[in-house]
Amino acid sequence: MKEDEREELLEELKKEFSGIKKRLGFRCSFEEFDDAFFISDFVIDKGYVPKSLERIMRLRINDTFSNWVSYLHSLVVPNPSSMISISQNRVFKDEDKKKVAKTISRLMASQSKNIAIDLNGKEDGFAGFVDEAVSLWKSVKKDISSYAKALCEYWEKESV
Repeated sequence: MKEDEREELLEELKKEFSGIKKRLGFRCSFEEFDDAFFISDFVIDKGYVPKSLERIMRLRINDTFSNWVSYLHSLVVPNPSSMISISQNRVFKDEDKKKVAKTISRLMASQSKNIAIDLNGKEDGFAGFVDEAVSLWKSVKKDISSYAKALCEYWEKESV
């Protein structure tokens, strides 16, 4: 995709996002949402702005949170046939694992809300959900960063 086409597509995305924001009343900015859920990358990859951007926004939230839930789950419940998974599990004490489990619970609560909104088929609750998801991501990102730091330190020690 040429740079001017890319810029035009991003402007269309921002305009559509702004319209949804105005219509539904959520507070987060396009930049905050994009920073958390990579909606620009999704749209650029597809080559168009989907007609149902609200649904795609929920999909991006779902994909992001689902990926992190799977990763975090592997830290507290290791695959017994994976040396990597078992090694990473040993990095964390029981207290740390409880914190990871709490992070998983927070993400899963959001996932459940996302499913309920989707199945409802209405826009009810969408605005609050978007703002909550952005806020939740900002919070759990800090937690995940601390887990990643501990793992990085472990693997650096192991590699010497």
